[in-house]
Amino acid sequence: MKKLYKEFSTKEKKLLNDILKNRNNKPITIVDHAKNRMLEKGIDKRDISNCLKAFDVIELHQKGWDTRVLLRGRAKDELGRNTCMSLSLVTFRIITVYKNYANDNHRTLVEENYEDIEVEDLLKRLL
Repeated sequence: MKKLYKEFSTKEKKLLNDILKNRNNKPITIVDHAKNRMLEKGIDKRDISNCLKAFDVIELHQKGWDTRVLLRGRAKDELGRNTCMSLSLVTFRIITVYKNYANDNHRTLVEENYEDIEVEDLLKRLL
């Protein structure tokens, strides 16, 4: 299940922002898969840090027991790419990372892959 952030209600956006801002000082960690992707894609800890400081939320998705958000950093690298990452809202672990060109506005996005799910209920469980 996944839903585009642009389709969130105002209340859903507020709940998500509250979770991201007030994570009870839980440290953000990086799983091995994401570490491997960092090596493959030339992403360093500075890229991760910059992404976590200033980002746009792209989507929320439920994967089994885990609720995750896809974040796109606002900083661009020398090739004009943003760092993107999937972040677990349950464990605050970075699941995967990659680079995407800043001018890529998802022309090939298949909107049928997204649902009008009730994000509010998912997020309230995380507060």
